[in-house]
Amino acid sequence: MNFLGHQRIIRISLLAITILILPAILFAGQNIINSLPYTVTTTDNYDTLRLASSHLTSAGRALTFTNDVHDVYLDFGTDTLTWGTGGVQNTYGIWVPANNLYNITIDGGYFLHDPPQGARSPNVLLMNKAIRFGGQTHDITLKNAYFSIYGRNSQMIYTEGGEYNIEIANCVFDDHKESFTARDQWADAAMIAIWNQNPISANGFQYHYKIHDCTTLNSHWANLYLHGDGVVADIYNNYFIVDARNDFDTTGGGPIYGSAGQWRYRFEDQVS
Repeated sequence: MNFLGHQRIIRISLLAITILILPAILFAGQNIINSLPYTVTTTDNYDTLRLASSHLTSAGRALTFTNDVHDVYLDFGTDTLTWGTGGVQNTYGIWVPANNLYNITIDGGYFLHDPPQGARSPNVLLMNKAIRFGGQTHDITLKNAYFSIYGRNSQMIYTEGGEYNIEIANCVFDDHKESFTARDQWADAAMIAIWNQNPISANGFQYHYKIHDCTTLNSHWANLYLHGDGVVADIYNNYFIVDARNDFDTTGGGPIYGSAGQWRYRFEDQVS
């Protein structure tokens, strides 16, 4: 069953974003990221990570987390992490894999996707993700950050299912993806795609995702797609905008392939 913005299903407010300064809880140990890409490993557990300079660049990913990382605070403030400059297809700015990651905070930072102009063409299936979450991750906070994205079928956030207590707060999404192969493939087209989420019985479970006080500067299809048999989500105080642009028009028009149809949200299956 499809639910399109029903008030009984999910709590949503569309308000002008208020800039918040969310409190930081830092760890005593200090590690420095000298270059990108950087892999966060278990040696960083119980540490605070910061950049060595105000701007680091990567041809591919910016950050990758290995299995069993926990209790790590990434304190980026107003520093910039530019990624994807090599125009690599199907890569991620931040990759959080699917094995026992928890108690991780990413606080601040400008995560700038900067593929070459050729890779931004509608004729190139770039499929980059600013953030990709795997299952079996929980209690992760992403806050006070700015993200940009370019390229056909690229996305801000893509999830695999099984995550919980993921909070996204006070973030800005600057979505320059202007072309889609087929927009009825919701999990691969929405700016934020939270899909395949099923009931969780773990101790401490509160919700799958909490998204609040965020805003989009650009978006050309659904801002948010929620899917699963029992998704629990808390979404409020966001300012989401959307238009209907699609520069990859294989049919000459229509809501799937062409420049028609607009969605801020789409909810499928049992969402609460």
